[in-house]
Amino acid sequence: MHLDYSDITDRISEAPRWWLDGVPRYCEFSPDQVSIYAKEAALLLIEGQNPEGRFEVGVSSPSFTFRTSLRASLVAYGELYIGDPPNYKGRATPHMSTGTVSVIQYWRMDDRFGWKRDSTFEVRMLDDDSDTPLLPNYVALARNQAGPAWETAITARDALTLRSMLASVGCPLCDEAAQLLIMKSLTAQLDRELGRIWSEIVVK
Repeated sequence: MHLDYSDITDRISEAPRWWLDGVPRYCEFSPDQVSIYAKEAALLLIEGQNPEGRFEVGVSSPSFTFRTSLRASLVAYGELYIGDPPNYKGRATPHMSTGTVSVIQYWRMDDRFGWKRDSTFEVRMLDDDSDTPLLPNYVALARNQAGPAWETAITARDALTLRSMLASVGCPLCDEAAQLLIMKSLTAQLDRELGRIWSEIVVK
């Protein structure tokens, strides 16, 4: 759940142009405005369960929300899930889930530390009328096809096998997608270990 920034938004007649981690932004979107550490940045159109709850939201990678590549997540899962919508004038319930409708802008930092826009990844993800996903979820397709071998490869963090499984269902950027899955597995393990350590500290 994001904070309510009505103490700011109620003083400004203009509606926010976009949002960053629930914070209203009034400047034109730019990747420089999302994070000073980012290597990728995107402007997304998201919606909550309320049809009026549509917002343009900035995201970046690496970040707390996206610890791995934005484009690998988009290609592998066919979506970019960002969590709660902005808490703004009742247009979306803060606790409701959101769906990403489309990528309005996608930017990636080049080798010279300059931002370059890439329209290849500016895609629509949800159908306006039915909210049906428009992009394939290659992870789900590969997992269903591989069966138990999928979890074995994830547990072993076997990038070559994961790449082969993803390629077999037509996934683009198989190398990046496989590395994404390994990173998510490592992150989940780290989170579990930190949770265990924290619970021990609290008990003591």
